[in-house]
Amino acid sequence: MYSNGYALTALCFDNSKLLSKMPTSAIVQQLPIFKDTSHWLDCYFNKRPPQILPYYILNNSTTFVWQVLNIVKTIPYGCTITYKDIANKIITNNSISKMSAQAVGRAIGCNNISIIIPCHRVVSTKGHLIGYNGGVANKAALLSHEGISLQLNHN
Repeated sequence: MYSNGYALTALCFDNSKLLSKMPTSAIVQQLPIFKDTSHWLDCYFNKRPPQILPYYILNNSTTFVWQVLNIVKTIPYGCTITYKDIANKIITNNSISKMSAQAVGRAIGCNNISIIIPCHRVVSTKGHLIGYNGGVANKAALLSHEGISLQLNHN
């Protein structure tokens, strides 16, 4: 967990690609936001609906990244959506002619608030598990925890 002192700025797995972007020297403190985040995670992993979403900030996000992550935030527990589905929603919401699923994937890769912003619920059009900053094995484990069993993409 990372914070600016009052808001959650990152929540990563130990093996996350995002860790390379995080400060290497950090002051370890007991901040209220870490208590709130730990409570949310305890609820999630004990299959109880979290009552309060920890306050978070996404730094350096573009309008497009915000649009994509706002769609991702609406994916219900135990459900998945495809990158293409998100691209189609962006097309509809912005009255544009096309949007690539790969662009959506790159935007999702900017998500620093793993699990809480549930990008693990986004899968390929064929239902394969691809791309996850926390590692595809963790993506599979989170989906399995939510009652979803999908195959890993080994291509």
